[in-house]
Amino acid sequence: MTVFCHQSLPVSKSSGLMMIWGRRRRSSSPRRNFAINPRKSCFATMIRFSRRSEDLFSAQFSRPGECVALIGKDIPASDGKPSPLRPRAVRRGKTDIALRAKRLKHKFSSIVLRSEAQRPMRCPVAKGGYVDILQGLGGAVIRPEFFDDIAYTIPEVIWAVDDVWLSGMLALKNISIWLPAGVEEPETTEAHDISSLYKATIEGAGRTEANRRCIEYMQNTFGIWR
Repeated sequence: MTVFCHQSLPVSKSSGLMMIWGRRRRSSSPRRNFAINPRKSCFATMIRFSRRSEDLFSAQFSRPGECVALIGKDIPASDGKPSPLRPRAVRRGKTDIALRAKRLKHKFSSIVLRSEAQRPMRCPVAKGGYVDILQGLGGAVIRPEFFDDIAYTIPEVIWAVDDVWLSGMLALKNISIWLPAGVEEPETTEAHDISSLYKATIEGAGRTEANRRCIEYMQNTFGIWR
């Protein structure tokens, strides 16, 4: 079975914005509230998705010439030259005391009070800033005019690493990628690990190798990230 990691979501004709999004990659056990009341859980999930979308759209409206994403990364120094744009985004560390406290409170409410509230999620960016490569986890907001026909002519192997390809297309047009701070990442569903793209070997190349090839292609063909 093929699972697409990103999809286009037109938001409104007047806004001229689109969101691309991907599934979360980490494993997670099924949430208790899905078994108790799936309708309420699905509704709560949509509310959370809506709030996260609003946060990203709001950030992009304040930066109309930039792409805004929930999460991203810089090009490894061994593979290319990172952008000089400042400030750089700062990822939140694994030790998050405030989040642990919220989750303990949620666990108590779920077990003792039978609460159906969703589990608090991590905000992956501690300090907003720029990155070189957007990642589809949680969403990225772009404008249709950010891409032209070149973006749809994708070589073999490279088509599988859309994060790097789309980021290269943005860099080619001098469009930077901004990560706002304080936006929650999405929850995992039971489908997160089915035919996951980041684990796949496509046309003989794994994810790391395909990423490297894509960066090399951008460097040799368009002269970016050099």
